[in-house]
Amino acid sequence: MNLKLENTTVTLGNWTLPPTTITEPSGTLTTILGPSGSGKTTILRLISGLTTPDGGRVLFDGLDVTGIPASKRNVGYVFQQNALFPHMTVLENIMFGAQARGIKNPKETAEKLLPLVELKGFEGRAIDGLSGGEQQRVSIARALASRPKILLLDEPLTGLAANLKETLKSLIKDVQRRLNLTAVYVTHDQEEAFYLSDRICVFSHRGVEQEGTPEDVYRNPKTEFVKNFLSNHVLSEAEVKKEKNENYAEGKIRMPLPQKFKAGDRILLSLNKTNIKKKEKQDKI
Repeated sequence: MNLKLENTTVTLGNWTLPPTTITEPSGTLTTILGPSGSGKTTILRLISGLTTPDGGRVLFDGLDVTGIPASKRNVGYVFQQNALFPHMTVLENIMFGAQARGIKNPKETAEKLLPLVELKGFEGRAIDGLSGGEQQRVSIARALASRPKILLLDEPLTGLAANLKETLKSLIKDVQRRLNLTAVYVTHDQEEAFYLSDRICVFSHRGVEQEGTPEDVYRNPKTEFVKNFLSNHVLSEAEVKKEKNENYAEGKIRMPLPQKFKAGDRILLSLNKTNIKKKEKQDKI
């Protein structure tokens, strides 16, 4: 589903979202990337219908849905705080997503999603017995159980350990592509944005600073804010090599890679300069 916010604005208390236009082609994952307090979550609330704009329009496949309530928009929402029901099991929480949309056979729908989010065998587990990463997988499955046309994710990796973040990043990207979902992901983390995104929308307190592919936004910053905001990030081209059944990237930077990459593939690495400096210091030691 194609998604567009067209000159959308809203005032909440003493804060106003300036007229904002964002365009997302069907089947892509767009990240709203920017500092805290810039209005990123408000964008998701406008798309979902949880917040009504004071001006402008929200369009799904060209249809104006601005006046349509959230319950009728067929949008899945993964909140920063997972908002799972502690008195329900994993399966029951996922079923709730289908039941809320009036989908027939909610149990069957939920059971089909378990392997997709790597929770097969967790059906009867209590929510408070799960790790933070497992709880967010339940949240993702519950959002998918409603069979949404658009999936919204509001900083879903916040507060998770580094290893869990890496696992969930891969899962989110894989699920979005396998289901060909239009997805909007909110974060202040540049590594997450460059890893996940087909498109990035850099956001500031002035609104949209730049929108485009990750490579274009990085290599051709259009405003001083974008240039400064991304100054601690590096994009580096590399080729996938295989050595002793292990994959690694060979280029200006050499690093291990997951098995899903094939030898000979050309890839673009997204790296934080701080992490590179830490690695260089460790190598010298």
